[in-house]
This record gives sequence, C-alpha cells and structure tokens, in this order.
Amino acid sequence: MPKSEVPTLLIVYKKFNTFYLDYIRTIRNNWLFMRMKHRYPVGTSLRFKFKVAALPQELLFNGTVIHHGVNDQGLDGIGIKLNRNSESAKLLDHQLTMMIKDRFGEYWGGQIAGFLRDEG
Repeated sequence: MPKSEVPTLLIVYKKFNTFYLDYIRTIRNNWLFMRMKHRYPVGTSLRFKFKVAALPQELLFNGTVIHHGVNDQGLDGIGIKLNRNSESAKLLDHQLTMMIKDRFGEYWGGQIAGFLRDEG
C-alpha cells in the first residue's frame, strides 16, 4: 500500500440493534474502540466503511488512532476519534430519525431523536 493511501476498514453490523447500541454508546460521540491484532500507530488516519442492516447504503467515516490499550470493559485494542462531519453523518442522522419515528410515532419518535441529537 502506498504511504499516501489511507487504510480502509470494513465494519459489518448484521443486526441494526447492535449498531444502534454502539451508536448510542460511542459513535455519536465521535469515538470508536476496536479490538484488533494489528496496531496502527497513534496518529494514523483510517477510513471506515460501515455496512449496517436496515440502512440503504454504506456509511463512510474518517478517523484517527488516538489510543492503544485496555478499554473500560477490560478489552485490549485501539481507540479512534471519528470525524462525523460528512455526508454519511447527515445520512445516518436522517435515517435514524426516520426509523425512530416509524417505530415510536411522530411525536415520541421526534422527542427521542431530539434527545439523541442534543446529547451527542
């Protein structure tokens, strides 16, 4: 791989609920922790492709490795700061809002989606 090429990692969520839990815990706060054998050096730029069940297209995010070590659950891996200022972030926020409203109704779904946006 040429030095100028940014490594791309594919993350597949076969269940939307699993993705949504990760989204609430970390992704919406621009953070991602990954268990992996390969240790990218701190400062390495990475590109992520998220394939998520129930979403119409892949989500693309850029990130930077900012941590090596153990997370709060005692798992060893790397911490990544995500850059969610992208078209994928806008698409994701829109898709999540629509799915929440569909599930909980216009009023309560709007309240839940608004809470998630405000807390993120």
